[in-house]
Amino acid sequence: MERTLIEVTGKPLHFGPPKTEAGKRTLPIPQIIVADLRDHLDHFAAKGDSGLIFVGEQGAMLRRSNFGRHWLPALKKVGLSGIRFHDLRHTGSTLAAMAGATLPELKERMGHASDRAAMIYLHATQDGHREIADGLSAMAKAELKKTRKNGQAEKASGTQRARKRKRRS
Repeated sequence: MERTLIEVTGKPLHFGPPKTEAGKRTLPIPQIIVADLRDHLDHFAAKGDSGLIFVGEQGAMLRRSNFGRHWLPALKKVGLSGIRFHDLRHTGSTLAAMAGATLPELKERMGHASDRAAMIYLHATQDGHREIADGLSAMAKAELKKTRKNGQAEKASGTQRARKRKRRS
């Protein structure tokens, strides 16, 4: 993102720089949404490289004051309610954390400069704890298997040395 739309009460909408340098970023998106995103851009977004992705029915910029007129019917159409637009950002960030994003990666994805803001999305889940426990078990089993295999090899080589000594005597 190179620019952000700024809305100040009593002033016209205008573009300005993101709040911090961390807000300037280009990131890959999940391949699974590319076709839907292209369809949206073709049918609903303003045209051109600098066109807005979300616009009103007449192609104008959306304002906070009228965004609900578009958002609430869209939620109802898909059988949802009580979800704020910003919840999408929270969900995406939480899912990125669950997919294995590190703190620096989350900060970059979200455009946050501080660790504190990004840490919100690294909250623990019971599924996460189960995956960690299962991962630790798998690591321990692999190490035990390796140790037992090496121990048997050492035991076998010790037995072979004893046989050679016996033959020499």
